[in-house]
Amino acid sequence: MRKILQFATLLMSEPAQGNMPHVVSSERTGQTDTEISNPLLQDERESTTVQVGSEPKGNALTFRAVSVGLLVGAAVAAQNINFGLKTGWSQGGSLLAAILGIALFSAIRPLIPYTDMEANITQTVASAAGSMASAGGLLGPIPALKMLGYDYDLGTLMLWGTFVAFIGVFFAVPLRQQLLVRDNLKFPSGLATYTTISVMFSAGGEEARARAKVLVYFAAGASAYTIFTYFIPQAEKPPILDAIGLSSVAAFGWGLLIDPLLFGAGFLCGGKAGASMFGGAVIAWGIIAP
Repeated sequence: MRKILQFATLLMSEPAQGNMPHVVSSERTGQTDTEISNPLLQDERESTTVQVGSEPKGNALTFRAVSVGLLVGAAVAAQNINFGLKTGWSQGGSLLAAILGIALFSAIRPLIPYTDMEANITQTVASAAGSMASAGGLLGPIPALKMLGYDYDLGTLMLWGTFVAFIGVFFAVPLRQQLLVRDNLKFPSGLATYTTISVMFSAGGEEARARAKVLVYFAAGASAYTIFTYFIPQAEKPPILDAIGLSSVAAFGWGLLIDPLLFGAGFLCGGKAGASMFGGAVIAWGIIAP
C-alpha cells in the first residue's frame, strides 16, 4: 500500500529542475541525462532543508507533509468553488501550498528539518485536493444538473469524486509516458513551483516567512474588502453602464465587477488567457445571447 501511495504521489506531483530532488524521475528511453532537457524528467536525489546542517536524505512521504497538503488543499478546493463559478476555471494551489508549508515549518523549527522533498509532497497533495473541485464537476456539470432539477446528496458526490480520483491516477501512467517522456513538455506550473521551492530553500527560512507574510497581508486585505462590499454592494458593482446610458447592455449582465479574486486570477492566467476569456465572454453574452 505504501508503494502505491508513493507511486500515485510521484505521478501527480508538479516538480521541476534544480537542487530540488524531482518526484517524477526519468524513464530511460535511450536518452542520457545530458540529453533530457525537461527538468521534470531529471532523476536527482539530493535534498536541501530550511535548517542548515540537517540531513539531506530521508523519506519525503511523511505524515506532516501530507497533513499540511491536505489542509491547504481543502482550503483551495473550497475557494475554487467560488472562484470557478465566477471565472469558469480553477487553480491547483501548488505555489500556495509550497509557500505556506515551508513558512510553517521554518517558523516552528521541528527537530527533524522540513526538506524540499517534503515541500514537493505538500504541494502535490494540496494540488490534487484543490483540483478535485474541477475534476469532480463541481464547477460546471453538477451545478448545471442542479439547475435542471437533479439533486445529489453528499454521499453520492463523495463516491463520484473517489472514482474520478482513481481514474485520474490510472490514466496518469500512459499520459506521463506520452507528455513527459516522449513529448518532453515543460509544464510551466511545475517549473514555477520548482523555482519557488528552490529559491525559498536556498535563501533559508527568512525568505519563506517573507513570502508567506505577503500572502497573509493580501488575504487580509481581500477579506476586509469582501466584508465591506457585503454591506455596500455598490462598491463592488458600481452602476457605470447605467450612469452612461447603457442600461440595455447592463440588462444582459454586462458591468464592472471590482473583485480581488478576479485580480488574482488575472495575475495567474496572464494576458493571453485573459484576452481569450474576455473574447469568449463578448461572443457568448454580447453576440450569441442577445
